[in-house]
Amino acid sequence: MKKLFFILFTLGTVFTFTACGSDDDPVPVDYTLYDKSEIIGIQNGKVDISLSLGTYTPYNDEVAKTQFMTSTSNSGELNLFVGPPNEIGGPITTSNFKKSTDGTYYTFDFATLAEVQKSGNEIPAYITDWYSTSNPTKIVIKNLTSTDAKYNKASKTISFTLKGALEIYTKNAEGEESKVGDNTITYKFKELVK
Repeated sequence: MKKLFFILFTLGTVFTFTACGSDDDPVPVDYTLYDKSEIIGIQNGKVDISLSLGTYTPYNDEVAKTQFMTSTSNSGELNLFVGPPNEIGGPITTSNFKKSTDGTYYTFDFATLAEVQKSGNEIPAYITDWYSTSNPTKIVIKNLTSTDAKYNKASKTISFTLKGALEIYTKNAEGEESKVGDNTITYKFKELVK
């Protein structure tokens, strides 16, 4: 009887451990990009600049230059500086660098660039061309952000679109400033390569 009890106990224990052995969830794959050396540095390429309202002719294939630098405060972030087009400047914080599931490209996010102001000779020629009848004296670009930033490993190129609000100001004969234009400006950066 003791032998039968021992055999049943052993079999029951074996079946219990085997049934409970594989209930663990699979470990998720970490697609975080830790080595950003392919992105860090100066890139030259092109930018298309356009407005969403009106009959303004877009400026295509303008010269563009960007520089990604390591953040001193967070190893997961890079600081982006843009110029030309010089009105954007920087730094813009970029973060959340991820590898694609097939390993062919990286994606990343932009923090919103809250506001940039330019006046007088700092106003880009294409904006003074678009608003030539208003004679702009100051521009304000607000809330520039991007949702499509990508580094293509095969072509070693970076592309992204920055989109935000553009306000145009002018002064009357008495020197009083007023807003004369409100639009959405889009900068489509392409073919940026080291």
